Amino acid sequence: MNNFDNHSNTEYADKQGRQADNVCPKCGAILERGQNFCPKCGTSRNGVRKICSKCGSELTAGQIYCPKCGTKYGENEVVKTKSLPHLRTAFVAVILIELIVLLAYGVTWYFNIRCQETACFNAASKGEYCSEHVCQYKNCEEPRITGSKYCLNHICSVPGCVNRKLDGSAYCSEHDLNQLTAEFLNNHTGDDGYSTYEGVLTGKRGWLTKGEDGSWVKICTIPAPELGVFVSAGETVMKQFNEFLLKKLGFPSSLAEQQYVESEKIGTQTAESDAATVSWYYSSENGFMITYTLKNK
Repeated sequence: MNNFDNHSNTEYADKQGRQADNVCPKCGAILERGQNFCPKCGTSRNGVRKICSKCGSELTAGQIYCPKCGTKYGENEVVKTKSLPHLRTAFVAVILIELIVLLAYGVTWYFNIRCQETACFNAASKGEYCSEHVCQYKNCEEPRITGSKYCLNHICSVPGCVNRKLDGSAYCSEHDLNQLTAEFLNNHTGDDGYSTYEGVLTGKRGWLTKGEDGSWVKICTIPAPELGVFVSAGETVMKQFNEFLLKKLGFPSSLAEQQYVESEKIGTQTAESDAATVSWYYSSENGFMITYTLKNK
């Protein structure tokens, strides 16, 4: 144990014939003239202040016990030095670095991880969009359109319709004319799986032609004379099918009667709904020829 451990700095300095202000206040080493820092421990000549950990009073360089409360100054004392500004600078620097890192992460999240839909802060789950804004068609990663679960590439082509289009078609099940034809037949099939309806529409002498893409159909309400006994039945089927399409495609129910009373002299007539255009004319040879054509966006 050295002399500094057993005596105050002042006593140690007196024995050495030096003044207390020429002694390191921390380790007791002798400081030569002009030395502002202890060569042994690096402590500033005048930079150390000892503060009582119990009452907060300041101790002078030679004091071991607090003159106010008697608490012994030890290893756990709070020491305030002139180097504290440097500690504050380092602390501020660490905080700034952390803020920069957080900011960089936030920017990365905002532009790359966050759903890219405007004002949405959900995490992207498929491509660039979250589950609430990405198209629900299989593996599609495009954004939905407003009011639909699907993107522009996968919705029906009829203006205003937001239903998913059928695979292989530009239209949904509510507008694809091939699909509507099948629906009509399914609702008018006999117990044996076959009926006059199916024979009239799709048989060898069928009175219906249609586009492969489901965008148009053409029907005749009066069959060729050689069909004989099937004339009456065929006329009924065609009228029912015409009325079915009118209803499905958004035409007024009164249009059917208007179509049937038009005379041969009027020529071709047309009407439009939001989904389709229908045109018809009458001739004594072919009867009523009615054509439906779906609209496209």
